[in-house]
Amino acid sequence: MLILHELGYNVTGLHIDLGIPDSSAKARATVENFCQKYSLKLIVRDMALEGLAIPDVKKYLRRPVCSACGKIKRYFFNKAALDGGFTVLATGHNLDDEVARLFSNVMRWDISYLSDQGPYLPPEGGFAAKVKPLYRLSEFETANYAFLKGIDWHWSPCPYSPGATFTYYKSLWSSLEEEMPGRKLDFYLGFLKSGRPAFAREEDISGAVLNSCERCGYPTSTEVCGVCRIREAVEQARKNIPDLQK
Repeated sequence: MLILHELGYNVTGLHIDLGIPDSSAKARATVENFCQKYSLKLIVRDMALEGLAIPDVKKYLRRPVCSACGKIKRYFFNKAALDGGFTVLATGHNLDDEVARLFSNVMRWDISYLSDQGPYLPPEGGFAAKVKPLYRLSEFETANYAFLKGIDWHWSPCPYSPGATFTYYKSLWSSLEEEMPGRKLDFYLGFLKSGRPAFAREEDISGAVLNSCERCGYPTSTEVCGVCRIREAVEQARKNIPDLQK
């Protein structure tokens, strides 16, 4: 965000407060202090106010919390961009993030995700344009930049992440990169050049038609989008299983 600002772009920060005890408060404070220091505008979306605090989602929803959390964050990223009238949504995903996600999708041969993974997605079908400016840089490189610039940063592992597949894949690729330097970038750039176009053709043939969620208007292949279903499931569980609130 700071680099885009220094390059002359009109940027506004976006922070999703997940409502995780201890961790979320510290992360939010770090972001707020950063934006205040550099006189940057900031939008905060509080999941507790949305009825979607991640501890509640984990408590009441019978599905892997990491999957639900990712879906919720993507939903509010897109919604904030569209509601605010922004031309593009820029995320901080780096090379480590992109390689782990690509590897996860390859392991499942998930054509729908493999067809559109990349550093730029155009605006279409109710989704804002997305860019990932850091896709060629590793976590190590971005951390060094923050250190050299004197940027305060927050690091705290999610208490719900132990055993998460995505975390394991990042560790696996870090070990591979140590033995074979450059493998991460080769793998990802090779996918962008040869793999993504092939999967995009397959998705054009078999891709699902998107509709508007009948609850909130969000793009979805079903009548009700995934986040609205999560919210309704949490609300229903609170009513039916009051003992879980203790």
